[in-house]
Amino acid sequence: MKTNYAFLFFFVLLFDLSAQTDSILFAQPLRVTQRISQARLSLREAFLKADHAETGLWIEALNGLENDTYSGLNWDERWLLYYWADNFGALLAEASVFGANERAAQAYKQSPPSDSLFEFIDATVYEQRFVIFQKIQQGFLNAEEKAFTSMLLEYLLRLNKNEEDFSTRLEAFGTTYPTSKFNYFLKSIKPRILVPANKGFGFSGHFISGNWSRELERSLNPLFAAQFDLYYWVDRWNVSASTILGGQKLARDIFDGSYTWPKKDQSNYFSFGLEFGYDLINNDKVRLFPAIGGAFATLKPVSPGEDASDLDLDIYDNFSFLEAHLTASVTADAKLFGKNAADWGAPKGSYHGVRLRVGYNWLNFKSQNYLLAGNMFYIAVGYNLFAFKEAKK
Repeated sequence: MKTNYAFLFFFVLLFDLSAQTDSILFAQPLRVTQRISQARLSLREAFLKADHAETGLWIEALNGLENDTYSGLNWDERWLLYYWADNFGALLAEASVFGANERAAQAYKQSPPSDSLFEFIDATVYEQRFVIFQKIQQGFLNAEEKAFTSMLLEYLLRLNKNEEDFSTRLEAFGTTYPTSKFNYFLKSIKPRILVPANKGFGFSGHFISGNWSRELERSLNPLFAAQFDLYYWVDRWNVSASTILGGQKLARDIFDGSYTWPKKDQSNYFSFGLEFGYDLINNDKVRLFPAIGGAFATLKPVSPGEDASDLDLDIYDNFSFLEAHLTASVTADAKLFGKNAADWGAPKGSYHGVRLRVGYNWLNFKSQNYLLAGNMFYIAVGYNLFAFKEAKK
């Protein structure tokens, strides 16, 4: 008896719809949304009763309520219902003319009201997926339709977790069936796989602890500094620009003629250089590469403030040193986060993680003051980010 009432209500609804013009529909938006909401509730009841006939009628009713402004059913809801009802003919007919443009048009429409309809449909089809896959293979479909229908179901149920594998299967379908009418839709769901080129960029920042040798060890306390690297990577070769910013206090007085740079005064150390390296080890876990290069460095007192007018400021000009030197380093990266590179828009193989570096700089301050003869050895600990460039297609 309930089914008869449902049929009666359905035909009354269709008759009422045909009696209205589009202008009336737009003039009474609340009435349209209310009808969509009521029809979806009725569809849910029919679906939960597994009444295929009544479910099909309510699908038609919701399709009739849809216009340029409102959606009665989201396209994925309707297609999952086709799978549930074994209505592969309607599914294939819609999919053959549905793609990126149609999906974009759907996005501009007012979505159906929030309810639990999709959740019920999705859960039911997911539970029955093995039976549905079997029906696809046993149905009256040709090889092209079977392949497409199976991949589409995986997509709708979000079973295509491995995007690379799914993309490969879509490409294989397009190669096997280059003139298929379903390629239009498949292009709209093909995941974008970022293929790495043999080039990449990186950036790292470190905290440095440096020690001096010879006279510098007696003249300066240990160095504490920040180091920043920007580098370019090509097929295991590295070209990096590195900057060190830090300082230390003097461990003794430094003399230059009649001027004295007093003990315990603060000094600044700054360097900028280029290094060239090659990856000896580069796998999924670790990257290790030595590098050599050159740099310019400055060592000078901290500029006094405005309240230092009583000081002899000429001594600060006499103790500003600039030199050029050779550098060498060994860098090791622990690749901690590389699996989800695609989430931050980078191809597979990109990573970020902890970086450890040891380095040696052959300084040349001795040519300007013998009390500054010596070199620097440092250990740096920091964090590195590296991203491959996307290969051109």
